[in-house]
Amino acid sequence: MFSLANDNKQGGSLYIQDGKVTVMQFDLNGGLSLQHAMEIFGDAESVLVYRGGEYIGISFFVPQKGIAYSYTSWGQKRWPEPPDWLFHEIKPEAEVNVVVFFVPSQTGPILDSGILSFGEFDPDTTVKRLYPWNGYGSVDKYR
Repeated sequence: MFSLANDNKQGGSLYIQDGKVTVMQFDLNGGLSLQHAMEIFGDAESVLVYRGGEYIGISFFVPQKGIAYSYTSWGQKRWPEPPDWLFHEIKPEAEVNVVVFFVPSQTGPILDSGILSFGEFDPDTTVKRLYPWNGYGSVDKYR
């Protein structure tokens, strides 16, 4: 892995395998709503919800285009404190804070990188925890 960052805490990572870039991750510092991300990158095919104590992370996976995007409770910059709904509902106004590009025909590198699963799961567990995207609403329908 190779990382780039600047003083604004924006940056990214390149994952290189066999001398080729297989995954490019861009860390955002606010300004891209979930609704806008879906308009730009397409609706997700599947979604993964991760909860850990006071933390929640939600990844959206568009494998046919080689794109994934996600947001976390700590990545919400528009509000001084994350709103309560963030821990219970997926809403269009959530701020995406990571966008990932990968080779569409090769999902292995993105699963191996742990980006989709916030580094918490092995690739097999990540695949088992991906649920078909069924629209905004309660996070419970994706658990």
